[in-house]
Amino acid sequence: MTEHEMEIFHGSLERCLGGDGFVERFYELLCDRSPDIAEKFKDTDFKIQKRKLTSSLYMTMLLDDQTPEGDVHFERIAQLHSRNALDIRPEYYTVWIECLIEAAREYDRYFDEETEKAWRHLMAPAMEFMKTRYRRSAGPTDEDLGVDS
Repeated sequence: MTEHEMEIFHGSLERCLGGDGFVERFYELLCDRSPDIAEKFKDTDFKIQKRKLTSSLYMTMLLDDQTPEGDVHFERIAQLHSRNALDIRPEYYTVWIECLIEAAREYDRYFDEETEKAWRHLMAPAMEFMKTRYRRSAGPTDEDLGVDS
């Protein structure tokens, strides 16, 4: 991802989060799109979930920068979402990104094709990261975390 795309994404994210309702609208779209996904959120405290999602959206920028902080964050999230924990199946991530972009389109008054491209480019590695770690049963390796042995 280019620095220009990163700036576009960051500006759009700030506009989305700057008002009320973006995260709530995202989860509304997500749960309306799939009864299976809605079931996963039935006992969720959305006040906490909102903070978690917001944090993860910012952390995607660090994952894209290939920083240890981004890797550690997403390793932890991937382990929690794996088949052995919350069982968030890989196909759910396609729905997730589509709903996220739909919500961003609604909440960012400057959202255009270039903005959508930036969101997709930034989110793609995070989504792939989560999908590839779905079947893992163990925690992250030192290599995953960027730790020298």
